[in-house]
Amino acid sequence: MRTVRDTTRLRPRAPPVPQPCPPCDSLTLVETQHQLYIDCTTCEAMFTREELALAARIAAAALEAGAA
Repeated sequence: MRTVRDTTRLRPRAPPVPQPCPPCDSLTLVETQHQLYIDCTTCEAMFTREELALAARIAAAALEAGAA
């Protein structure tokens, strides 16, 4: 049955997103196929790809400012 589901893609896939959640800092973000938002399974926050990209740029800038 698993092979049939994988082949026909009856269930939407929800792969993990390799980025911490901006509010709770947990690594539990998942991106479900055909949905506009990426969900955090810990704090139940929802983000668009653009919002997560902005959060990553802000975090990188903060780390860079702290190292300088």
